[in-house]
Amino acid sequence: MICCFKHRRGIVLIVGMAFLAVITICGVSCSKKAANANAKFLGTYQGNDCSGSALPNLVVTAGPNSSSISLSLTGGIGGCATQIAVIGTVSGNDATFAYQTFNDLCGDVLSVSGSGTLNGNTFTINISGLDSTSGASGSAASNYCFMGTK
Repeated sequence: MICCFKHRRGIVLIVGMAFLAVITICGVSCSKKAANANAKFLGTYQGNDCSGSALPNLVVTAGPNSSSISLSLTGGIGGCATQIAVIGTVSGNDATFAYQTFNDLCGDVLSVSGSGTLNGNTFTINISGLDSTSGASGSAASNYCFMGTK
């Protein structure tokens, strides 16, 4: 009986140590938070429009959740122009800017949508916009095309 008890005690000790090792490993690796999908997009990009003309730096900040980004752009025409925050959803290296509307300083409705792709440190964005002005000038369509590197 004594030999069997010692043998069982050794097995219990080995199983207990193995269980403790698994818990420790899982505690270290499982407690790491998953990286935000938007992290690689965040930063300041210097670049040009798609025809090669220099544009002001584009600052990309975190959006309302870990898979979204926010672009600070100017929307509107002339004295009606105002800063707008265009929100996009990111997946992998792609950004999608779903249809969004804003009001400029003159109360006109701006609507935008578009997409973007991150290739290394280069972010290319294409956003289509429409300024539905209420004045005599009617509606004005515009495209924002940016290719920049951080």
